[in-house]
Amino acid sequence: MIEGEPKIENVQENPEQNNQEKDIDGLRDYYGKVFDKYQDGEERIKDVLTGIRAFLESEKTGLNKEEIARMVKECSLIEDRDVFADRIVGATKEIYNFIRDNPELRLEIVMESAGYKKLNRCLYYMYGDDKKSVGIHLAPSEELGIAEVKRLVLEGLGDLAQILQEHPEIDKVTARSWIVGKKLGTKLMERLGFKVDEKSGEKVDDSRALGQEEKSAEISSKDFLAKYGKKQK
Repeated sequence: MIEGEPKIENVQENPEQNNQEKDIDGLRDYYGKVFDKYQDGEERIKDVLTGIRAFLESEKTGLNKEEIARMVKECSLIEDRDVFADRIVGATKEIYNFIRDNPELRLEIVMESAGYKKLNRCLYYMYGDDKKSVGIHLAPSEELGIAEVKRLVLEGLGDLAQILQEHPEIDKVTARSWIVGKKLGTKLMERLGFKVDEKSGEKVDDSRALGQEEKSAEISSKDFLAKYGKKQK
């Protein structure tokens, strides 16, 4: 999971109508666990608000964010687990409807909240803490098909190369993910010119990873520009 990503794994991105009740049940179960996790009502509300923070802060949703936050905060004194879960689901319903109906914009908001900048539908980047590296993130996009994903990734890497040409202080491009740790992910990164650090693996707390190890990959800016930068005439 991306650091700072809202806790919305219980909502499918494009559920069919007959799956919406399962989504609501999943949310009730999730917020019931939030209730169990804390004895203090204010701590429960803090957890809930953290989970939806990206959507409360974004100007792209068109939601009544103040009203949503107000309704969530009103649940701080509820002492019954089921009532708490039901009230929180009701208070945040607009957000989860937005997530369901706007999967691409949902992804963009989550990524921006985590500090990433958008290159295109498939690829995002962010500067490292030292400002001398750039990390990339391949967004979930299986529905686009392999050919379109490949086209967008290569296009995005070309756009990133233009950014690097304007920032000579950047000395490497990195990627770290459980996707990189998968066999196919490792092969993909190597084909893109990255070197995967086989010793960097560690288990990640992400329901999508299914126990897969997270690994790192990197390529020097010099090699990246040689591969993806526009040749100067």
